Amino acid sequence: YSQRVAWLLWKDLEPEKGVYDWTSLENSLNNAADRNQTIQFWVLSTTCGNKNTQYETLPCSVPDWVFTEYGLDPETLPGLGGTFDIMVIPGWWPAIRTDFNNMIRALGEEYGDDPRITSVYIQGISASRGEEFSLEPAAIYNLEQNWGFSSLVLEEWIQSRMDAYADAFSSRTHICAW
Repeated sequence: YSQRVAWLLWKDLEPEKGVYDWTSLENSLNNAADRNQTIQFWVLSTTCGNKNTQYETLPCSVPDWVFTEYGLDPETLPGLGGTFDIMVIPGWWPAIRTDFNNMIRALGEEYGDDPRITSVYIQGISASRGEEFSLEPAAIYNLEQNWGFSSLVLEEWIQSRMDAYADAFSSRTHICAW
């Protein structure tokens, strides 16, 4: 294969608010280069474990400072149902959304023109990996009733994410995917 997928975690890229660490991305780029490959990267940003204990606990992709700054408790995050019952932070909350988008724009300042990156995958929310785009009705109901989620909020959140990635990689055409 000429391209590898690199799964990056927001918590690794921004361990402190506004302090960026591109080590995990550099490691992925270097590993791919050693094999004469480029990368497509995905930044996991909303998932934080899973409630179904029959399965191995999924890693938390969220920086610790997000929990502190926004008063979130990892134990009370909403689950999305499905096999894993993945827990998510409310990445659609405007301030959290802005924080994530700022990190993506900073990433673009460093890597927007990097030819070792052939594509980036824009993620949303789902029960499959927690970062896709599908939800079960019960999860939607819980998010709407308790976490400020709606179809309009989803549209605004995803549009802002697409805009951040497009800004970050503005000099490249056909690089963003979902």
